[in-house]
Amino acid sequence: MTSDLSGVLAWTLQLPRLLYPIWKWPLIIYIAWLLASYLITYAYVAISDTLAANICPIPIIGSKFPFCLPKDQRSLSYDRFTASQEEFVVVMDQVGQGFDIARDMVGHEFSLRDLKIRVAASNLSRKDELARELEGLIRQTKKTAK
Repeated sequence: MTSDLSGVLAWTLQLPRLLYPIWKWPLIIYIAWLLASYLITYAYVAISDTLAANICPIPIIGSKFPFCLPKDQRSLSYDRFTASQEEFVVVMDQVGQGFDIARDMVGHEFSLRDLKIRVAASNLSRKDELARELEGLIRQTKKTAK
């Protein structure tokens, strides 16, 4: 019995050495792909940071590049946001009548999120402070709906 167990154990320990010629090249290709993707990502970030530092301050050219815009002014798709919000409300309606309060709370949360997005995209002088307050209200609404 112990000889059978030791034979199985010896064969199991030899299995990686036996399979090495088969999995050697896929492993090397995978490691090379990881290295190449890391280097490409690093180069992209370095180039975009350098371009952002040098091109964005130029008045005429800087506004043409999307990475020069502040994150709040990048394309916000209100239509897609409201469409997904409406789809979620339909799903909540289909769930049943026992979740009316939770559905109303989720609706209020969506309203607050919509308002936060609109405030972030606005030209208000204290929009960051207002956005932080709205984020706190969104968290409280989400906590209450659970």
